[in-house]
This record gives sequence, structure tokens and C-alpha cells, in this order.
Amino acid sequence: MASLALLDAIFLFLETAENPKHVGALLVFDPAPDAGPGLLTDLVERFRDVAAVPPFNRRVRFPRLGMPTWETLERCDLDYHVRHVVLPGPANEASLLDHVARVHEPLLDRDMPLWEFHVIEGLEHGRFAVYTKIHHACIDGMSGVARIQAVLHPDASDRALRAPWGALEERSRSKHARSKRPFGQLAQATGALRDHIQAGAQLSTAALQRAVEMTGLVHGRHYLPFSAPRTALNKPVHRARAIGVASLPVDRVRDVAHRVGATLNDVVLSVIDAALHRYLRDHDVETGDPLVAMIPMSLRSEGDTDANTQACLLYVEMGSEHASPRERLAKIHEASSEAKREARSYSAVALSDHSMLVIGLAELVGRLPMREQAPPAGNVLVSNVPGSDHELFFHGARLRAAYPMSTLMPGCALNVTLLSHGTELDFGLVASRETIPDVAALASYIPEAFEDLARE
Repeated sequence: MASLALLDAIFLFLETAENPKHVGALLVFDPAPDAGPGLLTDLVERFRDVAAVPPFNRRVRFPRLGMPTWETLERCDLDYHVRHVVLPGPANEASLLDHVARVHEPLLDRDMPLWEFHVIEGLEHGRFAVYTKIHHACIDGMSGVARIQAVLHPDASDRALRAPWGALEERSRSKHARSKRPFGQLAQATGALRDHIQAGAQLSTAALQRAVEMTGLVHGRHYLPFSAPRTALNKPVHRARAIGVASLPVDRVRDVAHRVGATLNDVVLSVIDAALHRYLRDHDVETGDPLVAMIPMSLRSEGDTDANTQACLLYVEMGSEHASPRERLAKIHEASSEAKREARSYSAVALSDHSMLVIGLAELVGRLPMREQAPPAGNVLVSNVPGSDHELFFHGARLRAAYPMSTLMPGCALNVTLLSHGTELDFGLVASRETIPDVAALASYIPEAFEDLARE
């Protein structure tokens, strides 16, 4: 049995029915020109014959003492994990998103490997969709996208069947892979302890610096977690989910960023910020102080394909409520650049440890009776996962859209995750339905906010 990394174990320990810690993606395909009526049924049966490899053939076990471990199964029940759904149709986008929201809600069964794969047909114009769901303890956005890209293909004529849970081609072995030798494991544990001690020293120094800044004796530009304004978005998270989607032409987003000397991520944050302020005004909510975005940043080294989570959280204070589009972008570019500069001054272990501390505190605050009075860690979680710069196909079917579906943090009812493919930048918005039932309206404001920015 293999032990879990600390961050992966924390995702399992902190998980609740109201706040599950799985991530996923919704892929929508145009039908292949030569697709027959029984193609999807045949593909599902063939999928169920593909043997699962780690982490897809492992289930979690919690010993009485010590960290949870992964137990590898000799046989994985693929009839359970691979599901074929036919929606009453022809189903439009709203019907598809409503279905996906309902299957995205519940916890994954811990007696089984922590993943599901849904093939969904019955959509308009002969389209079909694939929805994937996997626990964050098994995989993060970067490694998840790597598997999606390995399953899809840039050649429409390619008909090879590849399953995300199977042995994929060209899977490079991470230089960080764990040694199976006892002495290698001991050396790794010793090195990890040393890294965490050094990280603790870095974080203690940072905490002292922040304390001095808070006294006003020294001017600082560092943002402190749990200093975000409390808004209508920051309410206790409930089980029911609502999902919204949006898309932007990635070349136009890059052009706007290049024109003003910003990054694609800065432009994305700017239009999300503008959309959020408009949504809050629709509901007669004045935000006052700028909103704060929590942004996961990958800590993976190039070529690292380990099946675990390697990321930290950055905090970016966004624009004021009534800022012009260009003013909003300039403010976000400055704040984002400062957050990245600060992050580069710490080790990857220190950044990861800090994020674990913030996540743990957010979970603790979210369970207190006075949780609605406490300041939130941030107002929205925004993640941009790099995708493919060319069109992709699955068994001849063109990938039309790829909407990431992620998890929520306590006290933060909205997650916006992005994924690029070909000419499109697709947004997947996951919300606590009780707080943001009309998330589709919020999603529709994103393209409009981008057009406002592009016109300036």
C-alpha cells in the first residue's frame, strides 16, 4: 500500500457531503461524419474492457493510526465506473448542464476507486458528451488535462480507443516518482521533513513581516488571506450545485492582453470581476471594497506526471466596483504580478504548506456557528488549466467544448475554471445552487464583459 501525499490526504479528511473534493470536466462532441446509430453503445462496451491502472485501480483506506493509504485492486468494476446515459431529447445545453450538475453533486463512494466516467447521448444535432469525475486526492488539473489530451487526438481519422484510466502512450515517468526501495523511502521521508522545517521558517518570517505591516509602521503591498470583503457570494455551501458555461475566442483574448502589456490570465480575471460586479448589482448588492480571487498555481516541474495534487493558492485583489474595463485590467495586472513575484521568493514546499493552512482554516471557520460573520478567505476561486492549441477529436468526433468542473471552498459559493482547446477558451462555473441559482446569467456576462474591454 502507498501512503497519500499530505495535501491529498487533507482533501479526504476535510471532505463533507456539502463540500465534496472531486473535480471533473464536461466534453461536448460533434458527431463524426460516419457515426452509426450504435457507435456510443459499442464504445462504452469497449471502454469497459480497458484495464485500469493507478490511480484508477486504487481505493483509499484509513488505518486506525497514521496516514490514509492507497490499496491497489486486482480488478476494477468498470461496469460501475463507466456509465452510459441517454437524455430524453433532443436535450439542449440547459438540460445537459442540469443533468451534469446533479451528478457532480454527490460524494464519490470511498469503497470504490474514486472516479466515474459518463458517456451522455441524446443531445441536439446528434452531439454527445463525456463527463468525468475524479477525486482531487487522485489528480489535479494539470495531470487531468494531460490524460484528456492523451485520450483525444489531433487527427480526425484516428480511431484508436484510449481510456483515461488505461495505460496511455508517451506517459513520461516523473523524476519525482517515489522509490520502492526501503532506503529510498527513508531518504525521501527525511528530505520531506527537512523541506517542511525550512518551509516553516520561511512562513514564520513572512508572518512576522505581515504582522509589522498590519501595525502601519511599515507600508506593505502583500494581501492577507481572510481579508476579502463579505459579499452575497460568501455564504455557507450547500449540497445542490448549479453549473454555467461560457466561451471566448482565445486569440482575441491574447490580442487584448498583448495590446495592453498584460497576460491572458489578467484579462480573464478582469472579465470575471466585471461579470461578478454586474451580477451583484442585479441583486442590489453593493460590494464597496474590491473582490479577491483565489488562484491555484501549479507547482509541477516540467515532465512531472505524478497522479497527485501539486498546487498552491495565490490571492489577487481585483478592481473596484465602478472601475472602467481598462482601469480594472490595470489594477488586476499589478496585483497579479505582485502575487507572483512574492510566490517566487518561497520554496514550493512553503507555498504548498501555506495553502494547506489556509484551506484548513477555511474549513474550520466554515463549521463554526458564527461562520457568516467571519471574513472569507476569498470571494471566488479562479483556475486556468492550460489545454491544447489545436483541434482535438475522439474517434472521429470533433471536440466542440471542454468545460472544467471543480470544487468549492467553504464560504465561497463559486468556482470558475478555464480550459483552452483549439481556438476556444471554455469557462466552467460551478456554484452552490442555494446561493447562485441563476449561475447561467452570471456566465452570460463574461463574453459581454470581454467585449466591453476589447472596445476600449
